[in-house]
Amino acid sequence: MYYNDGTYQQKLITSVGCDSIIELQLIVSSITNTISQSSAILQTTASGSGYQWIDCATNIDISGATNSTFQPTQSGDYAVAVVYGTCIDTSSCFAFSMVGLPSSIGADVIFQISINLEI
Repeated sequence: MYYNDGTYQQKLITSVGCDSIIELQLIVSSITNTISQSSAILQTTASGSGYQWIDCATNIDISGATNSTFQPTQSGDYAVAVVYGTCIDTSSCFAFSMVGLPSSIGADVIFQISINLEI
């Protein structure tokens, strides 16, 4: 197995003595695929030709989450698979927590405010 860039040659000899030389020119590309968070949006640091965000709790692809950024709708652990040429690299899982109130609150939510006035 080869792990580094370079030109490698292999000489093959058949059972009757004929030989062939095979030459391999290898370029190893690496992908740095980590996730960062900005506000409520997750983003991969890797650039590629395709993306698929994954719910780490179920290890299932998230439908429609195929961009370099992803805005989760709930807290959880998420990863992203990045396609780079013919390679696919999946990040480690990233813990995401929802904070604050949602932008739209349904009519069935009741808030109770108590005021304590002591003079």
